[in-house]
Amino acid sequence: MTAALAFSALLLTASSPAGGPQAASGPFPPQDPDVTEVDEVVIAALPNGAASLSFVRTVAAPGPGREMALWGQPVCVGVGGLQPEPARMLADHISGWASRLELRVGEPGCRPNILIVASDDGDATARELVRRRPRDFRIGVRGADAGAAALRSFETSGAPVRWWHVSLPVDSNTGTPLNRLPGQAPPTWDGQNLTTPNSFTGNVRTTPPSLISAQERDDLLQVVIVLDVKALDAASFAQVADYMVLPALARIEAGATPEYPSVLNLFEAGDEAADGLTRWDRAFLRGLYRADQSRAGGRANLAAVADAMRRALEADAAPDESP
Repeated sequence: MTAALAFSALLLTASSPAGGPQAASGPFPPQDPDVTEVDEVVIAALPNGAASLSFVRTVAAPGPGREMALWGQPVCVGVGGLQPEPARMLADHISGWASRLELRVGEPGCRPNILIVASDDGDATARELVRRRPRDFRIGVRGADAGAAALRSFETSGAPVRWWHVSLPVDSNTGTPLNRLPGQAPPTWDGQNLTTPNSFTGNVRTTPPSLISAQERDDLLQVVIVLDVKALDAASFAQVADYMVLPALARIEAGATPEYPSVLNLFEAGDEAADGLTRWDRAFLRGLYRADQSRAGGRANLAAVADAMRRALEADAAPDESP
């Protein structure tokens, strides 16, 4: 929590018994009678490491014992259920943020691995997506997704925006996937693209684990985001587009509402909602993709992300967004 000291302004005035001016006693000189009184001055400190770590722990949703998954393959955004112009704007907006983070962006006509589906019934749409392609949501690899209970919530939460991530461990040196279906040959890897999630299950290690550094990293394979168009009654299109940037580019906890300024509070904050991505959100994304991913998974990885986020916050200080 950002510390703040509040100081009340003190106006010293002195009068003689007859109402005439009189020198003020003490070290303070007489005040200009036209001076403007200031009720309160707030001095805000820069966010510290504890605040960054609190933010990361609130919003991050890595698999059990895993590190935060990143996009290693080119990002390709597909949007369905919207008119062509807003669909293009939304896809370009998320792709633009991927480029800012120095991620690769797929060429026109690429196969979407970030799929955004808009509808007027988010629950029905989520259930239908899962019914049609269940193996794209639960691929049978521990930690690759949020689990069965979370999938039921994805289908029934009524949230204005909901998301589902699938990630997979890959060799940190070669990028080769470490998981495959029993009886299948190892997946083809061209150094850039993973095959579909349906190709993987089980656990095949190519390098021994380390307690000091991770010999593997987690790569995002697919993100599905369902937008209930009723969300646009509560927020602007620009706000909703910024809201979706975070789950599109990182494994974000469903329903996360940080205590610090964040676009993730969009549907909870009402009139006080942020206009878009705050400096906390931007710093989180930059910290995630700049953190030392050679650290071991779990708490060590989140601490590394938080430390990188703190440095990004210091470089992008904006007092008007301090809590």
